[in-house]
Amino acid sequence: MSLLPVSTPRTSDALTQQRLIRQLNTDSLALENLYTQLSTGQRVNTLSDDPAAAITAISLQASQEYSATMLRNAQSAEGYLNVTDTVSATIDNALIEAQGTIIAGAQEPLGDEERDAYAQSLALTIDRLITASNQSYRGHYVLGGAIDQSPPLAREEDFVVWSGQPALQSTQISKDWLLNTGVNAQESLGVGASIASSSDLDAAVTRETQLKDLYGGSGVPPGVIRASGGESWTDIDLRAAKTVGDLQDALNNISLEERPLSVSLSSTGISIDYADGLGGTLSIDDVGEGKTAELLGIRNPQGYSGLPLVSHNLDPVLTGSVQLTDVAGGAGIDVSAGIRIEQGSRSFTVDLSQAETIEDVAVAINLSGADVRATINQTTGKIQIAGLADGVDYSITENGGTAAEQLGLRTSTAATKLTELNRGLGYETTNGTDLTISRTDGSLLEIDVDGAETVGDVIDRINNHVDNIGPNAVTASLRTDGNGIQLQSIAGTSTLTIGQPTGSSVGEALGLIAAGTEETEAVDEAGNAVIRGTDYRPVETGSTIDTLLRMRTAIQEGDIPEITRLAPRMDQHLQQSVQMRADVGSRVQNLDNVRQQTEELSIELSAQLSNQIDADFASVISEMTARQQAMQASLQVTAQISQLTVLNFL
Repeated sequence: MSLLPVSTPRTSDALTQQRLIRQLNTDSLALENLYTQLSTGQRVNTLSDDPAAAITAISLQASQEYSATMLRNAQSAEGYLNVTDTVSATIDNALIEAQGTIIAGAQEPLGDEERDAYAQSLALTIDRLITASNQSYRGHYVLGGAIDQSPPLAREEDFVVWSGQPALQSTQISKDWLLNTGVNAQESLGVGASIASSSDLDAAVTRETQLKDLYGGSGVPPGVIRASGGESWTDIDLRAAKTVGDLQDALNNISLEERPLSVSLSSTGISIDYADGLGGTLSIDDVGEGKTAELLGIRNPQGYSGLPLVSHNLDPVLTGSVQLTDVAGGAGIDVSAGIRIEQGSRSFTVDLSQAETIEDVAVAINLSGADVRATINQTTGKIQIAGLADGVDYSITENGGTAAEQLGLRTSTAATKLTELNRGLGYETTNGTDLTISRTDGSLLEIDVDGAETVGDVIDRINNHVDNIGPNAVTASLRTDGNGIQLQSIAGTSTLTIGQPTGSSVGEALGLIAAGTEETEAVDEAGNAVIRGTDYRPVETGSTIDTLLRMRTAIQEGDIPEITRLAPRMDQHLQQSVQMRADVGSRVQNLDNVRQQTEELSIELSAQLSNQIDADFASVISEMTARQQAMQASLQVTAQISQLTVLNFL
């Protein structure tokens, strides 16, 4: 605390009064500041009070606000995960009860009323799962994914449709931790499983191919390379290149020793030569630590390789923008006939007549009306189709052309393994003949499938049978108007039929003979005898609800083989649900640890902030008392000086 000295007799009256007024102002301002500190409890109320402390306090307050936000996020996420855990517990309990019902329902013999009762019990279990999955918290469906506008699971006729999203919501709970707080029905119930995935469509390299999409999506970083015709080096800056076309244009603009370069594209990469085609030396190398030339496969630093310099197979990943004319190694595919999606008893035609790109195909599938979702997997470069309806069979078939097979989406092909028939249960064979085909001329073909591995092998054995010759030969092929095998022959004096001997179920497994019948007769179509088989490999989503719906039907119908097929899935479904619940519990535990750490940090920040700006009340009161006494003394001196006259000095 500073005090001005009392003026001496040698000081003028004006200076004395000025110094006294200044002292009074100083004391008054100091007291006002002390009163402010007492009322606010803070030593620093403005930047000018203590600039260094104020700057530190601002930083601490920002950290406090961030910690408070993270704490609120953690508390919100913890509440969401706790609700998710409750939903998971409901699902676990429902599945455990369902297992008991299935074991009881698989016993023999059971009366119709008992089977109906067990089937009804499973129906109630399915309802519990749907209700639990549609549980909401703070206006958000717990198992609906990141974006949900309606309940994720809904009943439609005899099946259940999932409309949720695979994307999951996340919450920022610390500076470097974005915690995944979302769980969807895909994780807990296995809904939305893939029913078809395209083959490798082998996208060709074009001018529009992005450099980042090369090598299956690993990409080639554009950098600076240099080229030489045998004399000096010329730097070529490719850092602005985004596509293979940019790369081509940049190199085409380069001349070495007055010889322009020429870059051409193939379906697999690029080749570099001189435009005059006269050969010579062409050296190419990376500049500095760049890897562009090396990754492209055109690096030739010593110029030893002959011309043209041909790149590696650049293997671009399939993206939505790839033209259909640029797949199949550049040969292109014709999908104008479209495809069909069979969903239970319903059929949906996918119109691809206007499709030009892979994205167009995916969009057309999604707009077909079928309960499917088509996406393009950027990692594998394939079209994936997820089945959204549980409790029904799916088939992706031809619609009069070959689009489904060319896209690799056809679910039943010649490459289908015979072990996959009859939903993986296989079939019965005899020691000899497994199929008999009576031709339209009355002759008989006996087919033995022993040693055959695929449906195509069986088709070949029919077509190549030693007795299958002449004008009445039977032609076996895959149907072009659906899935299944088709047998065709010209009409004759006899009826074209296919049968299976006692002890064989091959014809039934191949979809050529209906269950419970001995043979199938052909129908006449424009002078031809035709047998059209049914789909021999229908696809199931295999989700928890799908299994329960099928199990309910199997118990109600007393279908023991089907119950036996489905029963092992229940253990897998329960394990999946338990695993998800354990994962949620782990996230809750981690979240609780982060929340505690954030709370401790908040306390520490508050302590540091208090040390910087809070007032020491004892010190403030002590200083205020001294200031008041000093001010009182100044006032008394002022009063005395103001009353002096010449008489006081006589």
